[in-house]
Amino acid sequence: CLKFLQKISQGNLRYIDKTLKSFYEINSFFDKNKSQEYILKLSALENGLLR
Repeated sequence: CLKFLQKISQGNLRYIDKTLKSFYEINSFFDKNKSQEYILKLSALENGLLR
């Protein structure tokens, strides 16, 4: 997961902050039924960081 965060950060900590906030919200919604990596990628996608 850390390598993925480094990849999306691209030197901008705001990207990581937005992604982690979204991760927290989505993780509580799924009630830990999905893997953390899946939720992290979903959070990045939601914030427009994946193409």
